[in-house]
Amino acid sequence: MEQTVVDIQSLLVKESFVLGEAQELARLAQNSKAQRDTLEQWLCDQADQLSRARGDVGQEALKLGLLLASAGRPDKAIDWLLKAPAGPDRSLSLGLCYLQTHKFEPALAELDTAKASGTDAFTVAMAKVEALRQLGRLEEAENLLKQHEPDASARRGRAEPSVDGSRTKADYWYQLGRICEDRGQKDEALTHYEQCLQMQEDHQGAHFRLAYYSDLAGDDESALEHYRQCVSVWPVHVNALLNLAVLYEDAEDYDKAEACLRKILSANPNHERAKLFLRDVLSTKTMYYDEDQERRQDRRNQVLEIPVTDFELSVRSRNCLKSMGLNNLGDLLKVTEQDLLRYKNFGETSLREVRAILSQKGLRLGQMVEDQSGKHAGAQADSEDSDTVSAGAMNIPLPEVNFSVRVKRCLEGLGVTTLGDVAELSQEKLLTCKNFGQTSLDEVKSRLRDHGLSLADS
Repeated sequence: MEQTVVDIQSLLVKESFVLGEAQELARLAQNSKAQRDTLEQWLCDQADQLSRARGDVGQEALKLGLLLASAGRPDKAIDWLLKAPAGPDRSLSLGLCYLQTHKFEPALAELDTAKASGTDAFTVAMAKVEALRQLGRLEEAENLLKQHEPDASARRGRAEPSVDGSRTKADYWYQLGRICEDRGQKDEALTHYEQCLQMQEDHQGAHFRLAYYSDLAGDDESALEHYRQCVSVWPVHVNALLNLAVLYEDAEDYDKAEACLRKILSANPNHERAKLFLRDVLSTKTMYYDEDQERRQDRRNQVLEIPVTDFELSVRSRNCLKSMGLNNLGDLLKVTEQDLLRYKNFGETSLREVRAILSQKGLRLGQMVEDQSGKHAGAQADSEDSDTVSAGAMNIPLPEVNFSVRVKRCLEGLGVTTLGDVAELSQEKLLTCKNFGQTSLDEVKSRLRDHGLSLADS
């Protein structure tokens, strides 16, 4: 059955929009490249026209601001919404844009204005909980959340409609899960995300968090499923698409990885990480990694330059790292766990968070310090003790070693069955494996050092 494609040009001529209409128009623009191009051209032309206009542009500014916000351009949307006349849509949209751009105090102020203007109290409350949580004001966030606790029927998993009858209170369980995460209560958080999905099966936030933890646990199948669910609804979740592309690449499904990355670039052609990953995927489809050492090193350097702000961290951890001047993953490799723990307010919970984000990339704290000093575990031990440890470690079966899925797959392809077999391999031999790069090599070296072993000389 043929679907009718709505021409968004006919919708753009409307003199004004409410927020819901702007969101629907932005969603329709995803139907085709032509529709996206039409919306993009209109946004550029309208911004240019209003910039040159004299006199009151209030209603036009509101329309442009709502559409920019709905199209995922919160920075640009803020500029125009500030020129728009007061009203509930303006305040709510402006508050949400401030939230997306990490301006949490202004977000709270605008959300209060939106509530006073008659915006749905639950919508405003959930956005305020997010802002309070990001500011580290967990007690306030939790108290506000309790004011909107679902009734008994909703707690048993049945959806409780909001005032307009169109939404469930799934966001309550999602925000409760995020607060539990911030308090270090991972198991409780996962339970709440599952409750969220019982009420709204396509909730992007809950799917992303469950995918994230499945990925950390090495459960690629579960991570893939949650990421797929996350990107199947609009608006597009960029981080989910990036992570999904990486998992597809690990599974050597390069066409699907490419499709994910091109979807990001169709909406944001200048997304640097998506462009980098796409180059990797396209190169991998036509050559083996050992044929391009320079590209592999460039990828490692790009990984080390990823800002820590790209990862989900508590406000306390983020502020501590910023104060210490640790801005990207490469910076974290230059400090040890002891260095971090000596810093005021940086405790074990923050340390676990940092370990987790480095583990995603096959990295660890103090890695560069060890490499530069040459102080490896095997070299530090007495020769007699080292011989004893090595002898036992040589016979450890491969499945019992905590290797990532990618590394384990490569080693099995080389016929490796024990840790001793790994120690007999050279660095050059490992780098001939497809999809085995510098990050994987560092992981192998780290696991061997943990057992007093090292790779064979080339």
